[in-house]
Amino acid sequence: MDDIRRRDWKAFLVEASSFRTISAVGMTVLVTWLFLSNPFARDNPIAYAAGSLAMAWIFYSAFLRSIPKRFHHERFRYLWKECRQRRDKLGEALGKLRRSRIADLHELERTISTTMPDIYRALRRADMALREIHQSESLNNPKLLAGERLVNDPQAQELYKVADRNVAEYTQQYKLAIAGVERAEAQCVVFSTTLDTLRIRMLNYTLAGRSPENETKEFLNIVAEAKMQFSAIDKALDEIELMPFTQTIHTLPGETVGPRQELSQAPPPVPPITNGNEDQTVEP
Repeated sequence: MDDIRRRDWKAFLVEASSFRTISAVGMTVLVTWLFLSNPFARDNPIAYAAGSLAMAWIFYSAFLRSIPKRFHHERFRYLWKECRQRRDKLGEALGKLRRSRIADLHELERTISTTMPDIYRALRRADMALREIHQSESLNNPKLLAGERLVNDPQAQELYKVADRNVAEYTQQYKLAIAGVERAEAQCVVFSTTLDTLRIRMLNYTLAGRSPENETKEFLNIVAEAKMQFSAIDKALDEIELMPFTQTIHTLPGETVGPRQELSQAPPPVPPITNGNEDQTVEP
């Protein structure tokens, strides 16, 4: 959470030091000074109170403007916005069912409220991790350096084989780093679609013209299924600890954990260079 708080604080400081905020502060100070320079309004507590309230409102507005800028990437901010919208819509549907006295859904609401912060933290960490990956690797492409080349020298051929193994190792490590980001996005989509499914089922439930006993039993089964999905999301989010990436990202069942087998083998020996005399060799 410390990295998230630092990012939030940095976004607020950037917005608080923007030209818009500084101009508003300067205008407030100027108006307050002009008002207090009037002999009839000097030492008026109302002027000090009005100036203080104006300053507080300016920085509070800067804080509100900094909230959407906490995300580096627009797609993560969009995913979180969709989660909040679906939570609000589901809350309205739950309120209608509660007023109808059909079922007690307080436990489901608590489950959703507990899962939302985990979704938010996972998206924030994925957002920051993806930014670090782009900053570190956006201009680097080892495949361009170790591409297909026609060489006749045996020693150069062996060296290019070593470079190919390095490229394979780099590709695997890059996929491992980006996997945590992709899984965090996938868990957010699962959460949103679960809320959508639950909400439309609630609507069908309220519109169905069946006996109340059968409806209640079926609806409780729907709620139990949704709770199981939320529980699965919680467990998956616990496994997605994105900071630091290479130490805490867990692989899915069936994935290979270690590097490729051929990468762990020692490179083949480099053949000697002959100078026309079989008895003389130059060691590399």
